[in-house]
Amino acid sequence: MSGVHGGGNKGRLEEKASFRQGLSAYNISRQEIKVGTNNNWDTENYGGVPLDYDAKTNTVYVDGSDAHTLIIGATGSKKSRLAVIPAVHTISAAGENMIICDPKGEIYNRTAGLLEKRGYNVHAINLREPKKGDGWNLLSVPYEMFLAGDLDKACEFINDATINLMPICSKDPYWDYSARDMLFGLILLLFELCKEKHQPPELVSMQSVIKLKEALFCSVDNTIIQDTSLWNFAKRYSLIRTRLNGIVICPERTLACIISTFDQHMSCFTLQPQIIDLLSSSTFDLQSIGFGKDALYLIMPDEKSTYHKVITIFIKQIYELLIDNAFKRTSENRYPVRINFILDEFSSLPAISDFPQMIAASRSRNIRFTLVVQSKHQLRQRYDEETATIMSNCVNWIFLTSRELELLREISELSGMTGSGYENVISVSRLQHLDKDAGECLVFHGRKYPYLAMLPDIDVYDGKEYTIREMKERKNSKIGWKGYEKRDFFERLVELNIEGR
Repeated sequence: MSGVHGGGNKGRLEEKASFRQGLSAYNISRQEIKVGTNNNWDTENYGGVPLDYDAKTNTVYVDGSDAHTLIIGATGSKKSRLAVIPAVHTISAAGENMIICDPKGEIYNRTAGLLEKRGYNVHAINLREPKKGDGWNLLSVPYEMFLAGDLDKACEFINDATINLMPICSKDPYWDYSARDMLFGLILLLFELCKEKHQPPELVSMQSVIKLKEALFCSVDNTIIQDTSLWNFAKRYSLIRTRLNGIVICPERTLACIISTFDQHMSCFTLQPQIIDLLSSSTFDLQSIGFGKDALYLIMPDEKSTYHKVITIFIKQIYELLIDNAFKRTSENRYPVRINFILDEFSSLPAISDFPQMIAASRSRNIRFTLVVQSKHQLRQRYDEETATIMSNCVNWIFLTSRELELLREISELSGMTGSGYENVISVSRLQHLDKDAGECLVFHGRKYPYLAMLPDIDVYDGKEYTIREMKERKNSKIGWKGYEKRDFFERLVELNIEGR
């Protein structure tokens, strides 16, 4: 192994000893992690993504600082087995919190049992098998803020949801912007209805928003009929009136197109009854995340993108909630125990609004990101010109393999020139022939020279007693209202006596 570290270019490829200096050491056999020496970061936070491995002592070396990490590798490059799942092992050994984007549920199966053994509160939002895992109502948090009188913050959370739910897709953005306005206005209208009519908070869900839309814009014999009583109620509130007024007064054919656009964006909440159930009520308290010892898995189908926007909305909402709670509930506006976002298949998700600002501002709150991507091209499709900002905010880069020539050339150039000055230390050809079976990868760490590392497969880490952890089916989370199911609520609008106060 010593032959690959440095070779004939000792001044350009980092030496083993200097590379490991300051890194935390996780002994796989003992499942213990120790903080690195000569570090300049908080010694209470020291887990991280593996950057190197010593086979003789069965020890992996990780960056325990607040640095973000970018893992790059094409499909089948063992990103999960060499870096992502091992990171969960080392981070949990340090007792840090985790929010894990988990395509296929593989990370959950390989680590959830271990985390429970280490004392974690384990939750999973499972969009692959909705009956299993936890439920999450994306309107619960903003409605809590609305009831508490914090209208500005509630509207901020609603706006984040509408932006991520309804991206600008068409050549004529009018329809998407109008659909956003409709969703924003309907959510606020639902909030006001349930508050004024003293309805249980469980009725505030996206399912109820869809029912409210059907009640406000009812189609009879291919003609859209607007519910006068609901609109008269809505007009009393300026924010709702501002968002919905332009839609309510527009010609019927225009209104029909807006409703059609709205329905297309909202299809993820109407396709599968089990998904509707999962997204109708929360079975755990999001406000507690970051104040205990928590691990939250976001399991999603990787073969289709129908529900990817739901994951994007959750990541955005939990991040904003964490930032809000850092100011309201911590003494130094930062969490005493770090919160890690481990986002596998990050570039496959719809773009998260304001993500460059998120990754730049998170470190001061003790929040750290690990981003896993297949290619720079895929990342650029999502974030366009902001791609460079996102990548440059990641102090650690772990490169496994790629056939993307632009990326290969960039990494080769970043590695620097040899002493002769005629060629790069790591050529494009060398980058394409890293030994996958040996776990060979190129690592950029901080301001150190590039380093060729050999990372162990996850099978080296796993113990048989917690390798697989089956998810049990959860109870149906639908909550009735006065003996009626949620779907009946807006069929009984007359009983609410909307026009009479």
